[in-house]
Amino acid sequence: MNTDARYIIWLLDFLSSRGIDTQATREVHRLVDLERLDTSISSTTHRALLSEALHRTGDTGLGLKLGVQRSLATYDQLAYLIMSCATLREATEKGLKYQSYPGRFPEALSSRLSAKSKAKAVIRSM
Repeated sequence: MNTDARYIIWLLDFLSSRGIDTQATREVHRLVDLERLDTSISSTTHRALLSEALHRTGDTGLGLKLGVQRSLATYDQLAYLIMSCATLREATEKGLKYQSYPGRFPEALSSRLSAKSKAKAVIRSM
């Protein structure tokens, strides 16, 4: 599974604004041609970038800050689908149903429970 380069560019810009040397990060993770529209980044590299960002900032709330600052231009189709849902239940059902399309991280999410089991557990908790 791959991550769109637009998100990685945005992530690097965000980290640069926090004082992190993103040129060194680009070199360590061999991030080249990010400006090309067809460039995609492996999920392994994406996770490594997020782990490095957490380590280098020491900010345990980094994920929330990333989410608040994230540009709509970096969202994928699943995010737009979820945002268009009328209820939390509908958003949860759609998110679980379509989480495994290319570009998502299904191996991490579905290794614990099947999507159907997760949907039932989430719906029961509402």
